This record gives sequence, C-alpha cells and structure tokens, in this order.
Amino acid sequence: MKITDVTLSILRTELHETVIPTHGAVDAMPQLVLVSVSTAEGIDGNYISYLIPAKVVEHAAEVAKTILIGRDTYDVAALSHEMTTALPPYSNPPALAGADACLWDINAKAANLPLYKFLGAARHKIRAYASTVAYPTIDGYLDALRPAVAEGFTAAKFHPFGQADRDIELSRAIRHEFPNLDLMIDPVCAYTLPEALRVGKVLDELNFYWFENPISDHDLDGLSYLAGKLSVPLAIGEQNFAGFAALHQYLSNTSGFYVRTLAEYAGGVTQMMKSAHACEAFGHNYEIHSYGPPLNLAMYLNVALAIHNCDFAEIMILQNLLDIGMADLPTIDEDGYISAPQNRVWVTTSTATKSTTSP
Repeated sequence: MKITDVTLSILRTELHETVIPTHGAVDAMPQLVLVSVSTAEGIDGNYISYLIPAKVVEHAAEVAKTILIGRDTYDVAALSHEMTTALPPYSNPPALAGADACLWDINAKAANLPLYKFLGAARHKIRAYASTVAYPTIDGYLDALRPAVAEGFTAAKFHPFGQADRDIELSRAIRHEFPNLDLMIDPVCAYTLPEALRVGKVLDELNFYWFENPISDHDLDGLSYLAGKLSVPLAIGEQNFAGFAALHQYLSNTSGFYVRTLAEYAGGVTQMMKSAHACEAFGHNYEIHSYGPPLNLAMYLNVALAIHNCDFAEIMILQNLLDIGMADLPTIDEDGYISAPQNRVWVTTSTATKSTTSP
C-alpha cells in the first residue's frame, strides 16, 4: 500500500498528575504525540507515545516523510532499516519507531487480522502486571496496589523513590502487605553500584521476581558484578537508546538476566521482533515496556503474543491517567491475564484534541 502522508500531532492534555517515574523537570505529565501514517488505499496506522519530545515533532515528521512517502508499507523491513540508520546511534529517534509501529498497524488492518496473528501468533493471552506511577509516600503505593490486586493482578511492579534506604523500606512494606504477589521494582537507573547491591540483597530476601534498571544500562561491568552477587534476576537494557544495535552487549555478557526493551528506543515493531528472536536463541527473556497510553500497550501486547520468551504485559495503574482519545481500555481476567484483541487493535477516537500538527 502506498504511503501518502506522515503526521505527528501533539495532543493537548489538562491532567496535572505525576506519571513519569523520574525526578526533576521531567517529573510531570508528559505531552502525548500521535503518530499517523496514511495510505492511498485509505488505511491509516496510528501510535501514541509520551516519549517523543514535543520540540522535535516538526523535524521528525519531515525525516519520516522523506523516507516513507511514496513507498510501499509492505516493504517494512527495508523502511525500518532506513529509519533506524537515518540518524546517528544513540540519537533517540522514537518518532521513527512510532512510524514503524504505524506500518505494522496498516498491514495488519489490510489483512483484517489482529497484529499478533499477522506477526504469527505464539499464544492468545499473557499474564499482566500492574505498574505504578511514583508516589511520595509508602501509603500511596499501597493504596494504588490494593484495588489492582482486588481486580485480579497477580504481579506488580513499582517505581520507587529512587533512594536506596527508602526503597528498601518500601519494598519490605509492599511485600508485607502482599505476601503472595510477584513483585518487581524499577528505580530507573537511580542507584550507585553499592546502593544497588544493598537493595538487591533485600530483594533476594523478599523473593522479588526481577530487579529492573538498578544502575546505568551502559555499565556492563557493574551489571555483571550485580548479577553474580544476587539471586534476583536483573531486567536491563530499556534505557539504551541504541536499541537493536546495542543488543549484542547484553547477549554476549554471561551474567544472565532479562533483556528489557522500551519500544520507542528499540526501533518499533520490526526491531523488537528481531531482538526477541535473538534473545530467545541465547536463552533470555525479552520483556516489553508498555507503561503509557493504551495504544502503546495495544501495539506491544501484540508483539508479546507473537513471541514465546516474554512473561508479562505491563499495564499502567491508574489506567485512566494516559487514556486520552481511547475508545476502550484493556482489561484482565480473574486469573490476571490479558487476552489478545479480537478485531485488530484498540483504536483512537475523535475525543483527543490536537494542539499542534506537523506540516
């Protein structure tokens, strides 16, 4: 199908919640960017991200247009290669990853299939975990997790304070409150190596499922040291902007851990599928970040259902924080699983307001 246009639109939001688990100037409600790819056949692909900087929207749209307009959506492997090599490594081109997701959205819609079946279904449902925003107090985390557990979640991940001693106290409190819940923690690379070791030893004691991004994803020596000292598996790689190109750094390391991916940094659906299969060959899980808007979850839930080596789908709680423009929200069953979309993917509605549209 012939591509006729690419647009990036900033969606105006009026929510003032803290949803990004970091500190400082970016610790606020993000601007959401809608990436849309149009075709001559009238089938559009859409993706919403909170990780595309608003200031690069205009330039990113022009780069994407230069590569995509006039091309065939079914040439997605060639187009993905061009988009992932259009800018230097570590230049963080999440807008182009969003455009790649749109191409797969278009092709699956044209085949009248859910994306996971278009990719090749490995299963039809996957276990979900509740993923918290950051809270200023321990009670904030407990109050958020109680209804999630009551809803049916059997696993949860929390984004802690980012201070080792407070995070140890928080981890103990959550484990005490939820003795049977599979727990993960993600401090988003906040610790020094000694701090990560101190926290990790407590996580071993508390039987955590994984320890995500304890230190910088670029510190391979430090991560190897941690993996050798701790029983809790590490989940790393999410914050490495090089995506697929950086994967060999983790697979050639013998420490043994989950490889974590963030879709916008990984390069979109095409690069994620390549990465997942490479991880499978090395005996590693490929765990997919889908914290964010429901369309983000919808696209990457489909990827998780098309691979074998992924344990979870990540569902942000509270779910209404980033649901701008969505016709419906994902739900879990009584056993804590989320099922595949039966038609195609969840779709955007006209309720989202565009405040800025690229040329």
